[in-house]
Formats: sequence, C-alpha cells, structure tokens
Amino acid sequence: MLRLHRRLLYSLGAATAVVVAGVPAHAQSAQNAPSAPSAPPDATVVAIDAGELVVDIGATKGVHEGEVLELWRPVKLRHPVTGRILVDRFRIGSLRLTQVRSALSLSVIEGALSRPPATGDVVVLPDRRLDGPGANALPEVNGAPIPVPAPSTSATAATAATAATGDTKPPPAPTAPTPVPAPVDKEAQALADLMTALTGSVPSQRALAYETFVRAHPRSRFARVLREEVEALRAPAPSEQGYKWSAPKLDRVRAGEPQRFAVELDPRFVGAVVHVRHKGAAGYRSLPMASIGPRYWTATLPGDAMADGGMEYFVEGVPKQSPAVAVIGSAAEPQQVAVETLPGSSRPPGTLAQVHTPDPVLLLVHEPDIFPRVPDRVALTLAGHTHGGQIRVPFIWPAFVPSKFGKRFAYGQVVEEGRHIIVSGGLGTSIIPARLGVPPEILRIELGT
Repeated sequence: MLRLHRRLLYSLGAATAVVVAGVPAHAQSAQNAPSAPSAPPDATVVAIDAGELVVDIGATKGVHEGEVLELWRPVKLRHPVTGRILVDRFRIGSLRLTQVRSALSLSVIEGALSRPPATGDVVVLPDRRLDGPGANALPEVNGAPIPVPAPSTSATAATAATAATGDTKPPPAPTAPTPVPAPVDKEAQALADLMTALTGSVPSQRALAYETFVRAHPRSRFARVLREEVEALRAPAPSEQGYKWSAPKLDRVRAGEPQRFAVELDPRFVGAVVHVRHKGAAGYRSLPMASIGPRYWTATLPGDAMADGGMEYFVEGVPKQSPAVAVIGSAAEPQQVAVETLPGSSRPPGTLAQVHTPDPVLLLVHEPDIFPRVPDRVALTLAGHTHGGQIRVPFIWPAFVPSKFGKRFAYGQVVEEGRHIIVSGGLGTSIIPARLGVPPEILRIELGT
C-alpha cells in the first residue's frame, strides 16, 4: 500500500505541474497568489560577513544602534493538491544593530536562533513603528507598491451623514470577495476516495477494487501502477509455494548444553536460519545454518538458550530471489522444546547410595556424558543416545554425535581409569533422519569374571 501511495503522489505531483503550466497568465497569477499575505517586511538580510548580518535598513527609517529587531524566515511553496502558491514567514530569532548608516546597518545575533541565518531573511521592527521617515510609504511586495484604494463615494457620503446626524455607529464593513476555487482533478480525487474507503481491507478486496477502477478508467494515468499493484496483491505468498522440509522431532534438550540441530529443506532454498531463544525472552537469536550437503543444513543451538522453563525456536528457508520463509514454526508460533537437567551430580549419588553390598554394579543410562563422573564402584556402564555417530564418513564424522565430548563416547566399548562403558549404536536416528556407516543394532553382551 505504501508503494502505491508513493507512486500516486509522484503522478499527482506531475499532473499538478502540468495544470499550472497550462492555465492563462492572468489565471495563473491569481492561482499563485498567497492565501494570506503577511505584512511587508521592514528590511531584508542582504549579506552575511564575518558573523555579522548586513540589513537594508538605516537611519532614514528611524532605527538606531543597539536596537533589537525580529528576524523571520520567509517560506514560499506550492500546495501539493491545489497547486496554489503559499507565502508566509516564521520568526527564527532576533538581531541587535551594532552600526547604523543611512541605508544599511550591521547587526549581530541576539540570543539563540531556531535556524541558521541566511540572506533573504526578513527583518521586522518589533513595534512596526508608525513614526519617523518612511512611515507613510506604501507597503511593497517584490519591490512594487501595493496601491491603497480610495474610499468610495458611498463611503464618503456615509461619513458625512454620520458627522451631520451625530450618529457614531460605524458604516457596514465591505463584503469580502468570493474566493475562486482551485480546479479539481476529478480522477485523482476519485482514486483518493477509493483508497480512503479501502483502509483496513484485505489484499483481495484491494486488488478487486483497483481492477474495477482500471476497467472504468482504462486511459487513466494511474492505470499502469494499479495493474502492477493488483499483480503484487494476488501473487502467492512465499509460504504458499509448496516448500518441502523435514526435521527430526526436537522435543527435549539438556540444560546448559549446546545442541546440534539439522534440517532437510526444499532444494529451492539457498540458505537457512534458525532463530532460538529461552522461553519467555524478548527476542530471538538468529543463527545462520551451514550446508552439509544438498538440502541439508545444520547449526549448533547455544547452551544459554537451554534453561529451566523451556526453549523456543523456528527455522526460515532463504529462497534465491525472495524474502526468507518460515518453514518450521514462526516468530509468533515457535516450536516448543522442554529442557531437562543434565543427569550427573544429583541422580547417580542418590541412586548408587542405595547399594549396600559388595556385589558388582551394572549402571544403565541414556547418554554417555555421565561416564566421567561414574565412581569406580560401578563395574560396567551401558549407554546409547549417540547412535554411534549415525554417519561415519571421512571428513564428516563425527559431525552428528549429540555429546559434549564429541567422538570420545560416540560408539563401542571405552575404558578409562579401569572403568568400562559400552555405547550402543541403537536403532533410531538423531538430528537428521539418516544413517551411513553405522547400521542399526541390538547388542548382546556376555558378562563374566
């Protein structure tokens, strides 16, 4: 809608210039006359020299050194709708006369100005004095005196009658002339009314209204821009173009631990961004995702987003020549992820404290990250979670090991300081729905002395 307004304003401005240029000279002069002309200035700033302002007022007009005058900024502009020339002025500060000659005076700024001074600024006596030389001179505009009409015969007669009868009631004021209305661009006005009526309407309604206007005004200078607007309004939104995607369900993460995350997106996307935040935070942290092959994108979600209360995220795909498209969740409706406390400091001691016999202890856990904190009392730890790295290819593995220790506990039997852990490759997948070089497995473990 904003784009249409800018185009229409440009067209309207061009049309206004054509209308003004085409009217006769006398009509144009009437149209360009100011709507409410200000009183004529007493002087003008004719030069600025070394911080002093030279004004064309001197002793012949009754001013003297030290006198403070008002400084005004003249304004002249064309009305954007009617084309009428508007003339007015605004006070920007004061001047103090430092040297007064017969025709010119030097002055300095008195106090603060709202605008920097400039040649052409208007200088006005504060009391608009009526005494002194030049008091009876006619006011001037652009150097030409404004004639003051002589009183009419009827007015003179009325004055004489008042003097003869002693009636002090003033004669009726003359009737002001009826202003001539500016020409109205009916087509532009009709379109302006249409746009006002469409305020708050949905894009389909606006498109239909613009299309109807063009059919009714096929030769309108606004027809082309309206047709373009209709095409833009009816173009399918990027989210409606059938983009495909796939991602593993991310419904639980560990508190404070970075989480590797990957998605498979439509091949028409040339980039991807994941936006993540701690649940309830004011804004998202945007993380560009790295390409790990055709259609696959990955990023590491920061650990500080994994806090009690939950995590929220959404993923955008970036088409080649279109804005980013939310494909997994959105800023308004993000995906929800539960955050759980990392087992280790609380559960194992509480669990192992229940062991009161010298018998061997077999510890079953989900993820192997607990193993460095498992005491020597445990004979064997069994874990999963990593899926063996899931994809074991040179130069890529272990890119998909969901463990803060990387490939240290990715797969198989690991012995550290006399303690044993076996990590199974399991049956499922994590991060991306694919396995390569690590086939699904169910382990059969034989225990012995």
